[in-house]
Amino acid sequence: MMRVQGIDTPSLLRTIVCMISVEERQALSSAATLFKVLGHPARVQILDMLITQVMSVSMIASELSISQSSASKHLSLMREHGLVTMERQNGQVLCSVQMKCAQFLLACAKNPDTVVVPSITPVPFRPGCE
Repeated sequence: MMRVQGIDTPSLLRTIVCMISVEERQALSSAATLFKVLGHPARVQILDMLITQVMSVSMIASELSISQSSASKHLSLMREHGLVTMERQNGQVLCSVQMKCAQFLLACAKNPDTVVVPSITPVPFRPGCE
């Protein structure tokens, strides 16, 4: 058992965990899950592309040089966790960013030493249908 200045670490950790509310633990767990979803480079690239434009699954697959099936699997997981939306339109599945802070999150991840002021302009899901 490890001791820190006369305090056993497991006891200290139990005390700290008890200080965090159930809601905060759930929020942190959700955040951890979100980061796991973004743990694949292809999904980060997809999110980055969708921040600036609405794209079809086939366009995403082509841009990333992956199969349409693979792109669909990545997108389905991202949709399941609230990152993107997917809607069938004229025989295509169009994808867009659903998470409002995605642009800010990616900007921070790309350059963590820079203070980023979010100026998020949502991309309309259906261009020209506002």
